[in-house]
Parts: sequence; structure tokens; C-alpha cells
Amino acid sequence: MKYPKFYVGQVVRRKHSDGCAIGPYMRVEHIERDRVYASMIGRDIPNDMLLKKNVYVPTIFSLSVSDETIERLRKRKTYTVSHPATTRWNSIWKKKPVLVRFYSHGKAFARIFKIDCISKDIILREPVIKITVGQLVI
Repeated sequence: MKYPKFYVGQVVRRKHSDGCAIGPYMRVEHIERDRVYASMIGRDIPNDMLLKKNVYVPTIFSLSVSDETIERLRKRKTYTVSHPATTRWNSIWKKKPVLVRFYSHGKAFARIFKIDCISKDIILREPVIKITVGQLVI
């Protein structure tokens, strides 16, 4: 059976027999031939062993933003990030991923958020991509 590519540090969830993602987000800690060992993010409990066929890999997209934007999102002072519709930002609107990884070049840190909504608006005659984030994953 063909499985998705796994790597240590990857964000995953359990997969129900019907293919739906269930349970909390987890981080891959170790990979074996037909198994993945993952720990729940933010919890200090032992790893769970998951068969690769029971692992859901959410789609994730990375975008560069300022340090201030990441801090405002992390502290929940804002829930929306807007950016002119460049090629990179247009591709997130077209692909509609489940998670977004915002990173900065300044302090070199990143945060992963669940995406609630992605929209494309026209502001001052210019197309703008708006991403509304929900839960902070990492």
C-alpha cells in the first residue's frame, strides 16, 4: 500500500476508517516501516503508535509575515492576515489548505494555525488575500 511521505516533526492527526480526521493534532516523533509514533502537541504524555494507514496528513502551506503579525496572532489580538495577491498568496487561495505556517525572517520563529477561512477581496482596486485563522496548533 502507498502511504504519504512522513518526516519527524510533521503535524498529523488520527484518521477514522472512513477517512475523516479525528482527535487532536500530533507531531511525528519516530517512523518505522508501517508505523508512526506521534505525540500530542502541548501535552506531556507518551507517544502514540499509529499504523500509517490510520494517519491523516493535513495540507499545510507556509507564508512569510512580520514578527509583529505572528505575535498578534499568537496573543489572539487579531485573527486575520491580509496581503496583496502575489503569486505565492494566490496559490494558498487556490489550494485551500487545512493549516498555515506563518514564519518570519527577523526572529526566525514560526507558528502553525488552523485556517477558518480564505477569501479574495478587492481593496483600493487591488486584489487582496485574507486568511482568517482559528486554533493555534504549534
